[in-house]
Amino acid sequence: MANTKSKRRQRGSIRPNGAGFQVRVYAGRDPLTKKDIYLHEQADTEVEAEKARTKLLRQVDENRHPKTQVTMSFLLDRWLGVAELDETSYERAEGIIRNYLKPAFGALRASKLTAEMLELFYARLRQCQEQCEGRRNGKTDPKTRQRHVCEPLAANSVRKIHFILRPALNRGLRWGYVTTNVAALAEPPSQPKPNPDPPTPEEAALVLNTAWQRDLDWGTFLFMTMVTGSRRGEMCALRWSDINLDRLELFVKHSNNGRRIKDTKTREVAGLRPRLTRWCRPARSPWAGRWGAGG
Repeated sequence: MANTKSKRRQRGSIRPNGAGFQVRVYAGRDPLTKKDIYLHEQADTEVEAEKARTKLLRQVDENRHPKTQVTMSFLLDRWLGVAELDETSYERAEGIIRNYLKPAFGALRASKLTAEMLELFYARLRQCQEQCEGRRNGKTDPKTRQRHVCEPLAANSVRKIHFILRPALNRGLRWGYVTTNVAALAEPPSQPKPNPDPPTPEEAALVLNTAWQRDLDWGTFLFMTMVTGSRRGEMCALRWSDINLDRLELFVKHSNNGRRIKDTKTREVAGLRPRLTRWCRPARSPWAGRWGAGG
């Protein structure tokens, strides 16, 4: 009886391309765009191409390949829709995505983004916010008739861009849009060293006494800010119920973002016992006679 067993069809294809060979492997159908997904790789020789085909097939078999060909714009929008951000953080992230990330990477497939692209992007922003790489510096735009002056983006601002990309790509990794979080590999600009310049005790006393002379409530607000070290939003959210005058305690429980009262930034309740000193207790202080100097 003749052997009717057919030869098994080879998965993937290798074809000449330029000076080398192109490898193509079918990886399923994109669930979003409904288009076929193919993995590609270029090799110099046919032997290397065969090795590349084996590697791509292993990725498909082990389910380690991107499941979709979505763009960075799509991924960032999806992340923004599920990220747990308050109103101000959401608006800041949306503005960064709209002004910086989408113009640079919006049309790029998420799986094509590399750490090198990100670090070059950060470097260009540190030279010029419009990423002209110095080519337009000092030149007049023929459309706007305005002279372009390169203005670098601050290191802290570039770091904010990085720390939006990183969780977005991490979410894309869990969703199967990408196989690697390249933002975790890229290095953002270094954190600038803090250079605080706090007022001296004499300067602080002058500010407080001047404020108290002009407005008792404003002076009290400044005084409480100085002795507690609370954030502006936390100070604006203080209520009389947060203060225990008998035990001389102040509880920072909430923060005011200008729209609503919410949890503090650390989501913790801080119990404080402010200590007064002689230089910051003016004669008209509403606390005079209640709290003695030094505690």
